[in-house]
Amino acid sequence: MKKIIISLLVILIIFSCREEKPVIKIGNKRITKEEILAQIPEGVNLNEQNLLSILERIVNSELIYLAAQEKGLTKNKNLQMKLKALERDFFANALIEEEAKKISISQKEILDYYNQHKEDFLSEVKIRRIVVYDEALANKIYEELKSGKDFVSLAKEYSQDQLLPAGEESKYFPRGFLTDPILEEEIFSLKINEFTSPIKSQEGYQIIQLVDKKRVKKEISLSEVEEYVRQILRYKKGYEILNKMLSDLKEKYKVSYYPENFFK
Repeated sequence: MKKIIISLLVILIIFSCREEKPVIKIGNKRITKEEILAQIPEGVNLNEQNLLSILERIVNSELIYLAAQEKGLTKNKNLQMKLKALERDFFANALIEEEAKKISISQKEILDYYNQHKEDFLSEVKIRRIVVYDEALANKIYEELKSGKDFVSLAKEYSQDQLLPAGEESKYFPRGFLTDPILEEEIFSLKINEFTSPIKSQEGYQIIQLVDKKRVKKEISLSEVEEYVRQILRYKKGYEILNKMLSDLKEKYKVSYYPENFFK
């Protein structure tokens, strides 16, 4: 029996020696180096100059969390559901980032894209657009446009666009100006006065018309646009991987929608 007790004491001593020392203590709560590193945004390097200010931010956040806990907010059902949604999105994004790491772009792919879209890199475009929040309305407007209705008139009647209201034209812009390369590619593939089908975006459903396209450069080298092309190809491959993943998952988990139950 004594041998067992001594063995347990030895294990406890070894464990306590290995236990990581806290960098922060708030009451009985210990925050270790590992926990701190997990909270630091990627690309931020800790050093003696910025460490204390970063620790102060963590302490402030922890103290406010404790105050929220005291007020019972951590037991609030609505807030718990929001936290669960944030957790879901966090792990979903983590999976997407893991899959994105597998994407590789060859030099041949870059060269092929450059040759196929070289004229785009020499040009700038001007657009107008119709933005609405409802998909059914966007499809209705699209059908009216196809039947010959005037784009500007429909924009004045329906568009909820904050940046280019009532069919207002944009300024000329080059490839690389927009944050969505696939949307940009669609715009640059249009002929003057042509318009896209409804495109789902963060702003809503948008229909874009090409107002004008003009050549502004005589020549552009591959080296000038190589990094941009690589980003486009990575974005496109990532988009394809995501759509394939979602398609497979919808089939696997048998997704069904019951919108009528939302209003009951």
